[in-house]
Amino acid sequence: MEVLPDSLEDLADHGERQAAAYLLVEMLYYDQDLTLLDRLPTDLVLVALETGQLNERIWPWLREQSTWRVAERVELAPPTLESVCDGLAYLRKRGSRGLVLARAGWRR
Repeated sequence: MEVLPDSLEDLADHGERQAAAYLLVEMLYYDQDLTLLDRLPTDLVLVALETGQLNERIWPWLREQSTWRVAERVELAPPTLESVCDGLAYLRKRGSRGLVLARAGWRR
């Protein structure tokens, strides 16, 4: 297995990197063009992203396109409130969700 630190644009522009799946961890922020996913040389894309970003960016995009479907949803890390600085402050972690996106027509 090869792990690449490339951007989504880099991955989409290098079609020779055929893979069984692409894992995109916290990578779909910053107003990237989500149609770049269509150019990835794979039928499976695994997405791990903060819940708010899924709700604001990914779900609306998924409803408007027909190339990808959600094959599975997974809660990776639930939202938590952690005590830091010996209890003097708290850190709110938003949690992370995972989606398995399958190219339309793909079968297991």
